[in-house]
Amino acid sequence: MRDIFDIGVVIQELMDMFSEFKYSVIVPMYNSEKTIARCIRSVLMQKRDDVELILIDDGSEDQTGIIAKNILKEDACSGRVNYFYTSNAGVSKTRNYGISLAKGRYLLFLDSDDYLVENFFDKLDQAGEHDLLVFGMSSQNKRRYKKCCEIVSGMEVYTEQLTMLLRNRVLLSASNKCFSREMVLKNHLQFPEKLSIGEDFVFALSYALLCTDVFCIKDTLYMVDAENLGSLSRKYRENLPADLRQVYKLTYALIKYADFSTGDKLKLLQCMDYSYAKSVCTCLGELFKVEKPSYRKQEAKIHAVCDVFRRPLSKKAGYVNFLHRVLRLMLFYRYDFWIYLVTYLKKKDVYRKYQGER
Repeated sequence: MRDIFDIGVVIQELMDMFSEFKYSVIVPMYNSEKTIARCIRSVLMQKRDDVELILIDDGSEDQTGIIAKNILKEDACSGRVNYFYTSNAGVSKTRNYGISLAKGRYLLFLDSDDYLVENFFDKLDQAGEHDLLVFGMSSQNKRRYKKCCEIVSGMEVYTEQLTMLLRNRVLLSASNKCFSREMVLKNHLQFPEKLSIGEDFVFALSYALLCTDVFCIKDTLYMVDAENLGSLSRKYRENLPADLRQVYKLTYALIKYADFSTGDKLKLLQCMDYSYAKSVCTCLGELFKVEKPSYRKQEAKIHAVCDVFRRPLSKKAGYVNFLHRVLRLMLFYRYDFWIYLVTYLKKKDVYRKYQGER
């Protein structure tokens, strides 16, 4: 039963009742002069009066802000688009600021490099009312995502659906999800501002652990700019192993203290550790961005990366599948060469790709 003295929540719900917006799209902007026009127009072209667009310039040093404001002058936005400027504070703090400004029933997060497809909001409407709505994004493996959607739609127990989403790494991004603003505000959810990576994962998982149902739209509705050479994922991240360890320790704690049964928690932790163990390949692949692949020359760095992932997040959780067991055994017995070899076979073109961009 609601606390009658929780006046803040009551006032917020009354405001929501009279809000003209169904969706709030929050766009943090930073030095994105080449892509911001496409990003903004992908929302404005939808011609929806029930969508508000919140543009937050996070201290850009290029023409991003000027371009954004010029587009707004050209378009008869009727008060549904607002521009804000802040000193550079990072994407998490900027998104949190956007959440505090939003008036819509649902929250969406759009990166300034990316854009939405036509009829984006019509597709969301057709999906109906759900605690969590997930849709496809162009950077995903489309075949794997669609298969995951089919499996999730056939499940009736939410914890089983959540386990499947974790297993397929669908929760890693906040950009391909529609969140209830009421749930976010009621539970004081925010993007962690002290993390350098993984803030999307922490926010999305924190939210998902509070939900009771999820719906997956199979269609690809969110387009990621794969040509952005300045994006974080395309730069060499020397501290990535330690940063990932911090992210997964935090998400482990979220699951550990979630309001689920012990059995359900163990299943979720299995999936979490599987994703964590596979991250060793991601971190080894970082080496290929700056050095030509060579086990002999990179051996010390390879061992250092593998050392971060040798200890599982939970010894009690067990394994998701055979591959999970094999990867854990290889890490435990220090078969680092074979892990490196698998990574090389999967990511051997990374070095040539990044050398070509320089």
